[in-house]
Amino acid sequence: MNATASYRRGMIRFLRATVPSLSAHTQLFLFFLSVFLFCTTSAVAVPVFNSSSGTDGINGNGGGEIAFGVSPWGLPLDPGAPTYSVLNAFNLKNDILTNPGIGQTANPVMANNTSSVIVPPWLPGGGMFLSQFGGGNAAGPFGTGKVLVTGPKFGFSLSDGGLPGGVSTSYEVMSWDANFTDAAGSAPGSVGTFITMAGSVPLVQDLALVSLRTELVGAAFPGGSAELPGLILAVERIGLGNTLADFNILALQDNVNGGDGATAMPGGYAVLIDGAGNFSALAFNAFPDNLDGAIDGVAIPAGTTFTARVTATVYSDPSTLELIDPFSNPALISAAEAQQGTPFPTNLLFEQVAPVPEPTALYLAMIGALGLAPLRRRRCQGKGDMFLTGKT
Repeated sequence: MNATASYRRGMIRFLRATVPSLSAHTQLFLFFLSVFLFCTTSAVAVPVFNSSSGTDGINGNGGGEIAFGVSPWGLPLDPGAPTYSVLNAFNLKNDILTNPGIGQTANPVMANNTSSVIVPPWLPGGGMFLSQFGGGNAAGPFGTGKVLVTGPKFGFSLSDGGLPGGVSTSYEVMSWDANFTDAAGSAPGSVGTFITMAGSVPLVQDLALVSLRTELVGAAFPGGSAELPGLILAVERIGLGNTLADFNILALQDNVNGGDGATAMPGGYAVLIDGAGNFSALAFNAFPDNLDGAIDGVAIPAGTTFTARVTATVYSDPSTLELIDPFSNPALISAAEAQQGTPFPTNLLFEQVAPVPEPTALYLAMIGALGLAPLRRRRCQGKGDMFLTGKT
């Protein structure tokens, strides 16, 4: 079954389960809207990895999942090291950050999710998207969130709907598999991964937190895989003033706890913040010479095909934050490079979608689809009903 057929059947099952009482015409419109969402993500995918066969080679992507929710804050408090205590149902890895090593611990389990989407494997140029405005659960209110993932690109934005004070936090968890082919090979330090965030923590106890975990799976890596150091960024306002003492700042390239035996590698991190609580932050890994298990002047050998299993976790309590283009802030890159003296990779495995597109364009498409759907239904003589019943 190809990716388009898989996506179509997945949406059919979704419509049957969630909107059985709607008319066939309305269900058909929702199906066309879902296809539009799928095509909307296709428009933003741009090759970013050095491969003559394209970012994803001939393999496409291995699907993904996005979940939004609200979690209470709880114990343990200040564990001293990052914790990833929630099993990820998508990849069966413990790669969802629950505590960066300081402060309270979140609990982003399925029971605390307020919305989610699971997308089957898509072809190069496809992707997944989820947005939520308001809502919540027993733990507290959700703010606003948007996530877009194409495989080689991803982006997010999040704000919390609760009050400061460490009672609850809105969260986003995005996991996906992306397949790559590096036709020419990559020199040490030329390729890497990164996580960024920018936003504001204007009130005392406002918190913004992101993490990125990546595992590379392929025959070129020792034992068949290479776990990369976890990347963690956190900014919390703890005082009323406008000095660095009024903020709790954490930036970490976690070579030990963030990888279930991560391959130690160079990198860097930095957080820039002003007195008003406006911040930008960056952490990155630079793939070392021995990523392929040999000291041979090559981080990824020519012709290597591999899968990147990725999970990003985002928390807001009740700050506002989003992923940003690191190249849009040269001062941030310079500060991160200076931290360990490691140059920022010129060829990133992933690239940002920044900002994540607003749903406004989707609403315009809905209006157009409402007018076109009846016409299409008359012309197709029931083809739309075939989609709804899952026939091919």
